[in-house]
Amino acid sequence: MAITTKQFQILTDINLVWDFLVDIYDRKNGSGMPAPFFEHAIRASWMDASYSHLDRLWFVAES
Repeated sequence: MAITTKQFQILTDINLVWDFLVDIYDRKNGSGMPAPFFEHAIRASWMDASYSHLDRLWFVAES
């Protein structure tokens, strides 16, 4: 199993995050986070944007 990371870039990676959140969201059992939450969170007043340079995506490639 190989793990790679990539710096998050909102214009090119937002769909990757959206798809991931849609895949893991389970409304019936109340687990996961609805996909629109991420778009709201990254621009919300309570989010400290000075840390956004630390946002990374992690990818796992199974051998």
